[in-house]
Amino acid sequence: MRAGPREAVPDLVARVMAGWSSPRARRFSSVLLRDGSGGGGLDGLAAAIESARDQLQEPFARWQEAGLVRADLPARQVVWELFAPLQVPRLLHLHADAAPDDLDAARRLVDQHVRFFLSVILTERSS
Repeated sequence: MRAGPREAVPDLVARVMAGWSSPRARRFSSVLLRDGSGGGGLDGLAAAIESARDQLQEPFARWQEAGLVRADLPARQVVWELFAPLQVPRLLHLHADAAPDDLDAARRLVDQHVRFFLSVILTERSS
């Protein structure tokens, strides 16, 4: 992520949501909710989440060092604060039987969250 947080965060979230919105990913979410499996089970899911946090903390740490993002929270926690709320629209609207209205509702919730997240973490220097 060479772009600044104002551009990179919405782009990252858009790419994640595009992946989560695919029919295959929506079926996976439905299976996971139904029986708690989904390939690697919950342990595999937890490991994937922790791996993503580890990888994504690096750009946030760089932005913190550059004064673009608040530095009073660990970068790894900032990543959590970005992605944890995205699970709500994913679970509510991005399921196997999602209709276009569901996809639109998820997109609206995600857009609202990204705007809020950026308003909280960006510093004046990133304007």
